[in-house]
Amino acid sequence: MVIVSLTTDWGNKGLYSGLFKAKLVNKLPGAQIIDISHEILPYNINEGAFALRSSYRHFPVGSIHVVSLASMTVADKAKNREYICFEHEGHYFIGPNNGLWDMVFDDAEFAVYTIAAQHPDVQSFAEADACIDAVLQLSQGKALTAIGTPATRERGRGVGQPEIRGNQIVGSFLDFDSYGNGITNITKAHFEAVGKGRMFTIMVGGQILQTDTISTDYTNVPEKIIALFNSARFLEIAMPYFPLRNFLHDTNTAKVLITFYDSEAQKTNFKLI
Repeated sequence: MVIVSLTTDWGNKGLYSGLFKAKLVNKLPGAQIIDISHEILPYNINEGAFALRSSYRHFPVGSIHVVSLASMTVADKAKNREYICFEHEGHYFIGPNNGLWDMVFDDAEFAVYTIAAQHPDVQSFAEADACIDAVLQLSQGKALTAIGTPATRERGRGVGQPEIRGNQIVGSFLDFDSYGNGITNITKAHFEAVGKGRMFTIMVGGQILQTDTISTDYTNVPEKIIALFNSARFLEIAMPYFPLRNFLHDTNTAKVLITFYDSEAQKTNFKLI
């Protein structure tokens, strides 16, 4: 059975996602299609890249992941509609050659291949036909070299790393989910490497929102904010029964400050400067 995931900004109200699936199962009956999301904001490759980064490892090795995101992220406008396919960590990926892959895989290196629809007369939604043709050939066991031609991968920016300041970590928000919870760029590895098991305080929006607890779920938390590590091992910040996103003045510049303490007295006397 062939497993195909979809991450797009097509939306669920239009015809694109249904049309793509109909074309795919017509050519590949029995394909299992799993929607990661069709609600990525148009032109927001940050959101799309984070959705894929957080989910693809949960699929079986050999799965095929299709990404379609409208964007103008590289100077060469034609590159934004150039679609590539490649293999990484045992998974196959098909999507635009627009620099988004550095946000998914950081600095990982892999060979990419340009794909084209086998129906050059099709102009509208042509990328769908190109992707479907590539999925079909991958399902038949064809090598990437037989599916596309070697290409140069357009480079983009990776996920921004948090700033380490001695006993502090200063992070920012990568994304906000449908509940308005914020996913930060602080990973569990960052937290453990700097914290070394010490007590801490997590602050969002100065000293207005803070907690000194890492929760395991979203319930029974007395603090104004909830901090937990999600399934992708990124620190997530939430507010009980209220979207954190709506509380923040500017989600693009909002910071998350984690301070670690060597003693209770140091924690008690700490003042935010």
